[in-house]
Formats: sequence, C-alpha cells, structure tokens
Amino acid sequence: MGPPQTDSETEETTETERSIASTGDLPDITCTLTEEQADRRMDWVEENLLPYLQDIKRHDDGFSFVFERTPKAYEAIAEVAWKESQCCSWATFEIEIPPGDEPITWHERSERNEGSELFGDALEKMRGEFEGLPPIE
Repeated sequence: MGPPQTDSETEETTETERSIASTGDLPDITCTLTEEQADRRMDWVEENLLPYLQDIKRHDDGFSFVFERTPKAYEAIAEVAWKESQCCSWATFEIEIPPGDEPITWHERSERNEGSELFGDALEKMRGEFEGLPPIE
C-alpha cells in the first residue's frame, strides 16, 4: 500500500474519472468473434432463430427483426441478444414483447453510423448464406 492520498490527490482523481465518464471512451465498432465462432453462431442462428423470423425492418440506427410469438422463439431471441451483446458491446439490443398476441421484435441499434453499417453488412452476408429470409423493409 502506498501513502494515504491527500484531499487534492483525491480531488484530482475524481476530476479525471469525471472527464473519462463525460467523454466516454467508445468501444471499437467491431465484432470480437473469431471466424470459427462466427460460423458456429451462424449455424446456431439458422437452426434456432430463423425458423421464427417473420420480418426485417431497416432503421437509420440499425434493424428490427420480427418473430413469431412463441416461448421457443422468445428463448432463442433472448439467447442471441445476450450473445450479441458480448461480442458487439458497442451496440444496444432490445427485445419488445407487446400486449396481446402481437409478434416479438428484437431491435439491434447503434448510435454510430459505423455500427449500422456493420449490422447491414452482416445481414447481407446472412442473406447470401440463408435462403428464404424475408425482404428488408
């Protein structure tokens, strides 16, 4: 342990911490999965998620994916949203379950254009690998 900090040292540290928090060092817009991990993820998505996919909508900040409203679909959506939040920590993932029996919607969003572009590129890659995906609105 070093010597105790004086009040001025404590104040300085606090100011530095505030500065970092306010400027917010943004994480890089990249997917941290290896090629092998990405291939396994795509296999999982094809088997567990795509059977429930009904619609894809493009937004300025990302995409929304509309799924059947079933317990299995919800379980798959929650799992993939969690997985994606680990490898794409720069993005926001939300699951929307409206009242009644309306479909479940999963939103992928980024506050930065590069993130939306990465989502779009990944979706185009999926469109090339999987037949029968709904058109993007």
